[in-house]
Amino acid sequence: IFSFVVIIASMSIIYFHIQNNIKKMRERYGESSVINSRQLQEVGKQAFLYVSAFMITFIWPMSITIERQIGITPPIWQNALFSFFFTLQGFWNFIIFIRPMYRQLRRENKENSFFWVLRAAIRKEATMMRSGQITGRTSRTSRDTNASTSRGSLQHPH
Repeated sequence: IFSFVVIIASMSIIYFHIQNNIKKMRERYGESSVINSRQLQEVGKQAFLYVSAFMITFIWPMSITIERQIGITPPIWQNALFSFFFTLQGFWNFIIFIRPMYRQLRRENKENSFFWVLRAAIRKEATMMRSGQITGRTSRTSRDTNASTSRGSLQHPH
C-alpha cells in the first residue's frame, strides 16, 4: 500500500510541476514557448503512462493480499485479472518506452503501415541503446545511412 501512495504522490508532484513550468513559460515567453510546453506535456504523459501501467499491474496482487490477510478468499475473476496483468507488465513498459519514437516516426512516415512504423521504432530504439545515444531525430534516408554505417562500424578494422 505504501508503494501505491508514494507513486501516486510522486506522479502528482511531477504533473503539477510540469503544469507550473508550462504556465511560467507561457507567461514569460508567450506562445513562442509552445514547443517546449508540448515537450513538457509529453514528459508528463510518459510518467503518467508508466504509473498507470504499474497501478494496473499491481492493484490485483495488492487487493488479493489484503483480502487474504483479512480472511477473505479472493474470487476467481480477481485471480484471473492478477495473472493476466502481472504477466504483461514488461509488455506495457516496452510499449510505453517505444511510444515517443513511434509517434515521431509515425509523423515522419504517414504513408507507411502501423506495423512498419512499430518495427522501425523498435529497431531505432535498439540501435540508439546500443550506440549509447539518448535522443536523435533523423529522416528516413539518414536513418538508413546511419543504420548501415553503424553496422559497418561494428566490424573490426583489419
